[in-house]
Amino acid sequence: MALPTEQSAYRTVVQLTGTKRLDEELGAFGRDVGPRFDRLTSQSRLRARGAEGEDWCLRRLLIALVASERLRMPANLCVSDPEAARALPNAVLETTDGEQVGVEVTQATSPTYQRDLSAADREAFRPDSDRFVLDPGDGQVGDAPERQAVYEIIQAYNRKLGKLRAGDYADSQTVDLLIYLNSSVDIFVDPADIAQRIRSAGLLDGEAGQFRQLHVLIGDTMILDAIGNAGCIVSLHGRYEHDFNQWCLDQAQAARDGAVDRLDIDNIAEELWSLGASDRRALESQIKRVLEHLLKWTYQPDKRSWSWLTSMNDSRDKIDLILDDSPSLARDDVIEKLIRSGYSKAVKSAALETGLKRERFPEACPFTVEQIFASDFPPEDEYPERDQ
Repeated sequence: MALPTEQSAYRTVVQLTGTKRLDEELGAFGRDVGPRFDRLTSQSRLRARGAEGEDWCLRRLLIALVASERLRMPANLCVSDPEAARALPNAVLETTDGEQVGVEVTQATSPTYQRDLSAADREAFRPDSDRFVLDPGDGQVGDAPERQAVYEIIQAYNRKLGKLRAGDYADSQTVDLLIYLNSSVDIFVDPADIAQRIRSAGLLDGEAGQFRQLHVLIGDTMILDAIGNAGCIVSLHGRYEHDFNQWCLDQAQAARDGAVDRLDIDNIAEELWSLGASDRRALESQIKRVLEHLLKWTYQPDKRSWSWLTSMNDSRDKIDLILDDSPSLARDDVIEKLIRSGYSKAVKSAALETGLKRERFPEACPFTVEQIFASDFPPEDEYPERDQ
């Protein structure tokens, strides 16, 4: 398919180059979905039908496609503006070789269950309420959950297929359908069993106009190409890009078990490196904060205040805590480098706050390491008088 002439109908939200970690390239896109009930406006947000829910599903589709090596990179994900492109697929996946595939996102669920979920979210904002909304899927036995799940998936598929055949989408051969089983039975079903039942459901009826592929998201499992000949099941459970908290728990357990084969070495190394980099950035930020106030103290002596002294002492306390936790950062060469980089940033901030030109401040840091870190600098004889 070709993107519409009106380019504003789509905007690029994710660029996958394949040169960085997938979680970095995905960023915050589709990471979280807010509640259905907005406590600020007291209005229903219908999250599963809104852009947040679609982005949440699209993120998991991208993870599954990359994990199964079914997405050629570099690739871009573009999402449509609901107001400007009502009849267009929710998103378009485009690769540098010119291939473009539309992705329409919908959910398989009953209106009754959606109302129950919305009511539950609404009640969550009333701490004084003693009412509870029960999951209508509790207590199901036999294969009733599987039959209901497949029924809801088929209903969602046929609903969207009707729109496809009515010409709501461009070329039917280049639009995929992604169905999210947001149902009362999703926690009771086995995705492998559902995949088999979908294949047996006869969704390909031989009539003209079909979706290129059908993908189904059940919990943290993605069924790719559910009615095609090359379908596969991708588990997202514990994947670094999908659920960071679960990944941490799984990796901690693997380390306790001594199961080296279960350790995600590359991402563990990246997280450890990030922890060190985080301390380094925090130390530079506090050094910059001290230098900024020292510059204002020196070059605007008539405006000296106790709040400047309080801010400097607070930063010095935080510097001490960082160096206690990471003593390797106290090396002279590291401190000197952080002072150089922090000073250039402090000059910019001080110039903005004082209204002085940058040229008014020395090119190199005029303060010694001892002065920057010492709690008794500036000396007491320079303190402003306290208000009576």
